[in-house]
Amino acid sequence: MRCAIIGAGIAGIAAARKLNERGWAAVLFDKGQRPGGRLATRRLTSGAGEEGLLDSGAQFFTVRDANFADSLRPLLDSNVVQVWHRGYEDGDPHPRYCGSQGMNAFARAWAKGLAIHTGVRVDKLEAMGRGWRVMGEDFDAAIVTAPVPQSLELLQVTEHPVLSQVAYDRCLAVLAIPTKPVSILGPASWQAFDSGPISFIADNRRKGISAVPAITIHAGGAFSLDHWDDPNAVGELLKAAGVEAQAIYLHRWKFAKATVLHPERCYREPGGPPLVFAGDAFAEPRVEGAVLSGWAAAEAVTVT
Repeated sequence: MRCAIIGAGIAGIAAARKLNERGWAAVLFDKGQRPGGRLATRRLTSGAGEEGLLDSGAQFFTVRDANFADSLRPLLDSNVVQVWHRGYEDGDPHPRYCGSQGMNAFARAWAKGLAIHTGVRVDKLEAMGRGWRVMGEDFDAAIVTAPVPQSLELLQVTEHPVLSQVAYDRCLAVLAIPTKPVSILGPASWQAFDSGPISFIADNRRKGISAVPAITIHAGGAFSLDHWDDPNAVGELLKAAGVEAQAIYLHRWKFAKATVLHPERCYREPGGPPLVFAGDAFAEPRVEGAVLSGWAAAEAVTVT
């Protein structure tokens, strides 16, 4: 049995791993040049030619599920994944993990051995009798892990009786090599904010992934929406963060964080060939939620 998975982010990777364990042949398709989705890492060069490594999307993840912990143990043992910060100060006993060479390196390591077509934009899912045709290939089932609005476009629908309720915040992500220490962070390596233009800021050198100071700034959802195409937005965010930068990169995450979730871990479309929607907008957001959703989608596909 073969399953097409649209989206090679962490939910798609989790679904593919689970399907392969069950004897299915899973094939992932992703428009990006490498797997990982919002587990994204970028290199940025300073004026002196020094190279910084910065996580531009998801900054860390926590692990509460025992099965997820078991799956990660080989990556922890090989130092692909490391503890960035222990959250005891804020009352959360679970450590924050990150990729030792960036979050994308973690995603790529977890995707090793999977069948993945990158740099491929899937425009539609075509129902073919009891299965689906994707990019000229026939499959027995399909799992879609892209953000829900993009997933619905594959079915060429704009409204859905169940999934149209799902909503997302946008995020302007500014990556910068600073010219001097960043005052807003003080001795900390990261800080989150409940109000103001910035929602999160981190120093990737103190995080342990960059050889030089390298700052990631995430704008809040309201600021990102209001300033999505504003050429002055980067300057405003740098000023709010107290960053004087010698190198800057802006990434726009249109579907950064699900704010209205589907209540279940995945959603199987009734009737027709097996089609399941999954991702971090199902039951709980963030990395672990996406993993558990991907596993649930694999379960839903294999149930007859």
